[in-house]
Amino acid sequence: FLGSYYYVGKIKTKGFLNGILIGFLVFAVVFVISLILSKNVFTLVTLIRLLSTIFAGAVAGVARVNKKQKVKYLK
Repeated sequence: FLGSYYYVGKIKTKGFLNGILIGFLVFAVVFVISLILSKNVFTLVTLIRLLSTIFAGAVAGVARVNKKQKVKYLK
């Protein structure tokens, strides 16, 4: 969630797609590390984790793109 929020904040466009991309990349890294350490295979629980990570990334991307900028007033 935080990775997508930060990344989309830098790009400021296509929050949904970029959020999904970052969510998938985070999942892929964690999944590969999990395979190396525990030798587990792809299961239903893994699929649910994939979908929830992608969903959280998409939500964070959309939230960041739609976040209103703070207005700074000159004195």
